[in-house]
Amino acid sequence: MITKAELGLAGFSEPDGTYTMLPVWNLSSKQGLTFTVLAVADSKLDF
Repeated sequence: MITKAELGLAGFSEPDGTYTMLPVWNLSSKQGLTFTVLAVADSKLDF
């Protein structure tokens, strides 16, 4: 169960050396686990 969700930014490196900042969700569970997932649909990313 997700107990906390915060919007943040994370950097992603492209094969050509480009570094892109994208919005992510930082999710936490009541078991103390944390997950980071992209906050943008894959279909909207065109690299």
